[in-house]
Amino acid sequence: MATWPSKIRTAANPKNLRTTGKLACALTLLFILTGCRPIPDLPAQETRAERLARAGAPEHLWAYQPDEPEYTAEGRPLFLTRALVGGTVYAGAPDGYIHALHLDTGERLWSFHAAANVHASPAQIGGAVFFGSADGSLYALDAASGELLWQHETESAAYRVIAEHDLVYFSTDGSVVYALDPVNGKEIWRGGIDIGGLVLRGGVGDAAYAVAGDKLYALDTASGELLWDYTGEDRLLGLQATEGFVYFTTYSQSFYALDAANGQAVWSFRTGGLVNATPVVVDGVIYLSSHDDHVYALDVKTGDELWRYNAGADIYFSPVVVDGVLYGGSIAGPLYAVDAKTGEEFWRFDSGLGVASTPAVVDGVVYFGTDWSLIFGVDSETGEKLWQYETDSGAMSFLTADEGVIYAFFYSGDVNAFLPNIEPVQ
Repeated sequence: MATWPSKIRTAANPKNLRTTGKLACALTLLFILTGCRPIPDLPAQETRAERLARAGAPEHLWAYQPDEPEYTAEGRPLFLTRALVGGTVYAGAPDGYIHALHLDTGERLWSFHAAANVHASPAQIGGAVFFGSADGSLYALDAASGELLWQHETESAAYRVIAEHDLVYFSTDGSVVYALDPVNGKEIWRGGIDIGGLVLRGGVGDAAYAVAGDKLYALDTASGELLWDYTGEDRLLGLQATEGFVYFTTYSQSFYALDAANGQAVWSFRTGGLVNATPVVVDGVIYLSSHDDHVYALDVKTGDELWRYNAGADIYFSPVVVDGVLYGGSIAGPLYAVDAKTGEEFWRFDSGLGVASTPAVVDGVVYFGTDWSLIFGVDSETGEKLWQYETDSGAMSFLTADEGVIYAFFYSGDVNAFLPNIEPVQ
């Protein structure tokens, strides 16, 4: 069992001891001058365990539920916009409405009606928020009022939106990537690639990345020109771009690192199962969650395996790394905490229901959701269960934390906000 990270204490030195001696003499003199009256005891400081013990379940601040949830042919709730962007919660509805919700109350600040569903998360620049719709339009709205600022129409459904370099980028199912002026919607460029199913996946630095099947394309963000393309051995899945590298996974269970400057493969790594969770990069280490029951830690530059951890069940969600500890969970297994440097296990907690979200860690508590409407709170250092809370919102999609408030997003389109019932560590 690994030793939990502890704070470093500075060793005493002669100068400190001399200072301490002088202080002791002064206190003795004070004791004599005050008539030998005893100095009252200071109140005992509450321990971390005591603070957590009295915390209890969080306060349920508010819940948002769409009026008429829409379901797929398989009976699963349709994935609609649910995002926390720029200090506002945005929620989409099956009838094409976008609702902006107040962070503190969940009340609708405004609603905007598009001609079709909005599936992807919005982007924001300054006071404007941008949505792509299945009606083929990119909408620019005033983030405060929901007023339409401008609308850019295309012939195909508009999906993923990215705001970077003072431009707004989005892709359509017509295999075109657009770059627009965020102020007036003027088209700066469009990058047409003669291949179907092109989807914008992300942008870092001077490149925007789009994926179609087994191909990855890097487009110049200033001109839209193709910088390079790369053909993988199978369909591409999760993509992450950072620190001069572009990382992606494939259906063939391989993980690749490309040089962001030229698209050349630098290294590859093969797991024993599918990796569909977004890779996590922290302090020169990249963490992969695999369907082969393992979390892998790789060196970002060389791809060398630093360690692997057996979670005991398939892992569908990305982990989170906080203060040198990696927290994650498997859909049919436990929540776990391991040393992010060594992979040694600190603890496991098994709710009996699996973990259906990337965990959120706030003030010493690990929050996670299950597929049975339950949210759990677990001590981040010991793995002990603190509480559980039942919602009315079904299967969870993900959790996120913002300024100490926990927001839970559900496949049904529901959003719940919780205020942790615990004081922050000072």
